[in-house]
Amino acid sequence: MMNVYLKKYQDILEAYYMKQKALDKQIEENNKRYSPEYAENENKAVRAEKETTYEEAKALINKTFENVRLLLAYGSFLNVEDLTADRLIFESGFNLTKEDIQGYLERYANNFTMKRLIVDWVQKQPHPEQYGDIDFALPSDQLEVYKKFGEKALYICGLIYANKSIMQDPIEIYTFADETMNKHELDAIGSGIELEGYRKKRVPESHLHIFDKVNLSTFK
Repeated sequence: MMNVYLKKYQDILEAYYMKQKALDKQIEENNKRYSPEYAENENKAVRAEKETTYEEAKALINKTFENVRLLLAYGSFLNVEDLTADRLIFESGFNLTKEDIQGYLERYANNFTMKRLIVDWVQKQPHPEQYGDIDFALPSDQLEVYKKFGEKALYICGLIYANKSIMQDPIEIYTFADETMNKHELDAIGSGIELEGYRKKRVPESHLHIFDKVNLSTFK
């Protein structure tokens, strides 16, 4: 399953691509149908719409990233209220199996504090590798992945706007977050579904500005 937020980036790109393709076709038809002077007048309005749709697509990509940034700010806050009685298991000397750990990780997929406690426990074991590969990245590390793909989305938007070769072969859109080429990054962020659960955390208002300086670079 593709990460839900990367899918939003991709959906924005696909919708924008189809819109720009339709507008370019409209310009082509105007050039065939009308005299050069009249066609140019008609095409001014179409080009203005191309610019508008481009700016709208960039704004949607930025808005998606800003939402992720806020959710990860919530998630980065270790909240004692999120600890449950299961914490006692990880504070004890209990022997836990790989299946036990996987079960707890699934149970606390939306609880960053508990999830971090579990992963810390595993990393302190004599042979942590016996518990398998645990895909867990800190919010700051995850944000870098979302930023990378957000900037890639903006770059592709620019290619479409400039009517580069992507208009004839939009493979960059359809392989936007390829599971083979981008496995490491995708493992770090997972499905992203758990992020919405972070929004329910009780977090000091001042803490939500932790990632405010992380923004997407703009491309034209």
